[in-house]
Parts: sequence; structure tokens; C-alpha cells
Amino acid sequence: MLHQEKITYIAAASAKLAEERRVNQAREAHSAYTARVKQEEIAATKAANALTTHENGNYGIDVSQLNKGQVYIAARQITNDYVDTPGLLALHASTVYFDAKEKEWTTFSAFEEDGFLVNSPGDKKDDPSIKGMIIKAIVDTNGKSTNAYIQDLTYISNSYKKNVAYAAVPSLTENNDDRNSNGYVSGMHKKAGGTFLSYDGENVRTLPGFSAPVAF
Repeated sequence: MLHQEKITYIAAASAKLAEERRVNQAREAHSAYTARVKQEEIAATKAANALTTHENGNYGIDVSQLNKGQVYIAARQITNDYVDTPGLLALHASTVYFDAKEKEWTTFSAFEEDGFLVNSPGDKKDDPSIKGMIIKAIVDTNGKSTNAYIQDLTYISNSYKKNVAYAAVPSLTENNDDRNSNGYVSGMHKKAGGTFLSYDGENVRTLPGFSAPVAF
């Protein structure tokens, strides 16, 4: 009798162990599936942010060729009304996106005012169709929907305290707190968690001050 009980006990223990192994394998399979789906979602989002066939030019951006579901970084050369040094040092960046409510392309950016960097969302001077405006990059929202990402940028823009000292080219100044419009744009996206994909071979990092983001 004792021998039979031992056999029964061993069989029950083996069955329990087998069930535990089955459950663990199911959990591991589910975790692997979840991880794969997450990677597929990330890949799909990045694919949605892929380059379009639009050709950059110096006559303004043809917004009809842009994807309304994407966020872009645009740039243009600005005049001596804003900085003293013409040419390469006078490059100004802005974030370009489609405002579904207003049904138009608009921007986030900032300008110098009385020695400080002041944000100016929707500024008509940044209209993407104006002469000289080009796309430098597409923003990869890293899994966020475009609407959610724009909401984050709006919050960041509205929270900006306009207290950052301005410098056309921060790297040439002694004060490490000085920033320009390019640093403002890169700071917004750093805060929102976005990254940048080159557009038509453009390199957004060539914009003076872009690598010195404003801390929000």
C-alpha cells in the first residue's frame, strides 16, 4: 500500500511539475510575442515617418508634397534684421506640422527679442512656402501618434518662460546659457522624445546651435 501511495505521489508531483513548465513556457511565449509586436509597432511608426519623394529646393516648400501625418524640421537663412552676421551663421530652424483644426501648415519656433530667445508659435515669417525655406529633417515621434506628439510640443511651447539669453551662434559665446532658435527647436523635441531622420540628404545638426538644445 505504501509503495502504491509513493507511486501516486510521484505521479502527482510529476504532473504538477509538467503543468508549471507548461505555464512558464506559455508566459515566455506571450512575453516574446508582446516584445515582437512592440518592435513591429515601432517599425511601423518609423516606416510611416519614412522619406517622401518631395524634392528640396530654394524656392519654398511645396506643402502639397508633404505628409500631413508627419512633423518636419525646416530651416531658412534669415536677414540682418535678426543677426549681425550674414550667410551660414544666419540659419533659422522651425518645427513644421499640419494643424488639423485650422487645416493649414504651421510652426513652432523662436526669435531674438531684447537679447532674449522668445518663442513665436505660428509665426508667419516661418511659413513653409516662403522663398528659401527647405526641409532639413523628419521627426520620428518614437511610437507616439502625431496628434499626441503635437500636443506635447504645444504644452512645451506654452510652458517656455522666455528667459533664455540669445546668441546667434551659442558655440562662439562665453556664456553657456545662451541659445538660439535652433537650440529652441532641438530642445523641444528632446523634451518630447523625438529624434531626427535626414531629409533629402540634409543634416539638421549643421544648423548652428542645434546641438545646444534649450532645457525645458
